[in-house]
Amino acid sequence: MTDATVQGEPQEKTVLRIPVVKGKTFLELIPDDMPIHVYTEALILGFKQILNRGQTKITKEAYPEPEALKAKAMEVAEQTLENMYAGKIRIAGGSAKSDKVPREVMTEARRIARNLVKEELKRSGVKVSYIESSEITKAANALLASDPDILKQAEEEVEKRARTKVKIDISKIPVSEKKVKAAEARKQDKTLSAAKTSKVATRARPGLNA
Repeated sequence: MTDATVQGEPQEKTVLRIPVVKGKTFLELIPDDMPIHVYTEALILGFKQILNRGQTKITKEAYPEPEALKAKAMEVAEQTLENMYAGKIRIAGGSAKSDKVPREVMTEARRIARNLVKEELKRSGVKVSYIESSEITKAANALLASDPDILKQAEEEVEKRARTKVKIDISKIPVSEKKVKAAEARKQDKTLSAAKTSKVATRARPGLNA
């Protein structure tokens, strides 16, 4: 909480846009107007979420021994805390200049988020084909803003692809003559249809036979 004046003049209050994931939109709130106990609770929850980033792979399967799992979780959390003090963390809903997310990582993150939204729609019995693509994108962006671990997953996927580049030999993949002929036929049909439409429009123009 900060004092909202600068040299006696009122300072414009900060407005935060907080994603409501299932509502597929945002709510705006003013931190300075929150009661101190609510503000403190928000800080605790926010720091808790950040400190627990990067722990999705710390599972009982990966670390069967409870002490080993606990030690690894604390190791990652302590590193995250160091990064927080140094200002080296991902920023939800955007990124600081010093921590800019590469384009290919953001593209992959959005792909993952869109797929998660589609899976949730299917689980809820909603046909994805009935939903506008823009609405899926909006929900995916809200999900991405509220769950930074998706960015981490995207980073890992991009790195994995870079390490496992495979040269694909396409020289033995035959071109389908059937598909070529079908495409040429469709193109010819469109040309004929356009020509017919042009002739009809010309005949209908008034004053030509006057």
